[in-house]
Amino acid sequence: MKRGIFTLLGLFAILVVAYFTASKWAIRHETLTFYDAARNRVIDVAIAVRRDKEMQANAGLLTLPVAVVNHGNTVKFTEYSFLANVLAARGYLVTSIQHDLASDAPLVTKVGELYVGVCRSISAALRTSSSSSTRWRRSSPTRTMTA
Repeated sequence: MKRGIFTLLGLFAILVVAYFTASKWAIRHETLTFYDAARNRVIDVAIAVRRDKEMQANAGLLTLPVAVVNHGNTVKFTEYSFLANVLAARGYLVTSIQHDLASDAPLVTKVGELYVGVCRSISAALRTSSSSSTRWRRSSPTRTMTA
């Protein structure tokens, strides 16, 4: 009985190591650097692609679908490489572009503020919608609303 358990655990360990080894070697990562002369800035682009799909595309056998991963505000363009790996493993050519620079002014300026430049009307609309849903809950005790 113990021998069977150890055999299964050993097999499981080998499968886990094989999975992580294959996933590391199966996806090619490359960072390209472009120069934007109009804005006098460098733009870094991370690319992830499955090696076998890349070879088939280079041979003209298939066309790769493209996925662009937008990393958002205050995060480096490589922070979502786990998502790029998942998409690349499913056959996509994945790009992630560093669209903000370290020298750019921060978008968030105060705690509690969404972003600089958000219209006051949008903030007022958000406050109004949250207060109206509270009123709806009070006026309809038989209905429940989950947030």
